[in-house]
Amino acid sequence: MKIECGPAHDRRIFELELPQSKRIGVMVSGGMDSALLYYILLYLKREQNTDHYIRPFAVMRKEGSKYHAKPIVSKIASYFEINGEFPTIVGDTALPEQKQVESGVKQAIDLVRMDVVYVGVISNREEHLIGYDKLSYTETDKLKYPFMNLE
Repeated sequence: MKIECGPAHDRRIFELELPQSKRIGVMVSGGMDSALLYYILLYLKREQNTDHYIRPFAVMRKEGSKYHAKPIVSKIASYFEINGEFPTIVGDTALPEQKQVESGVKQAIDLVRMDVVYVGVISNREEHLIGYDKLSYTETDKLKYPFMNLE
């Protein structure tokens, strides 16, 4: 799927295809980035009529995901006629904030056996990092950041 996006003065092409791997995890925080990513993956599954298993995950962080992830997942899932879908709670909330998502991704891959996990973070801009450390995001075969090039 190719989507043209961005302001008129800076148009970009976002491209996302379902991976060969069938078990896909999506980290959902309750924000727009991760909600959109979860929606696009479910949309591709429906449009391509595949047997991919797409499972939402959330870390109950204090920044708001504990309030917003569940209703966002439920709303998107209901649109695709997936009843009773809620995010699987992962991650170690005893860790520093910047390590919690990393621990959640590791649990999704190692304990829940996801083939690949998608994270919908767009950028690491200073204005988005109030109270957080700047992190580096490195994709691997099992970890994808499909929105990173849209910064």
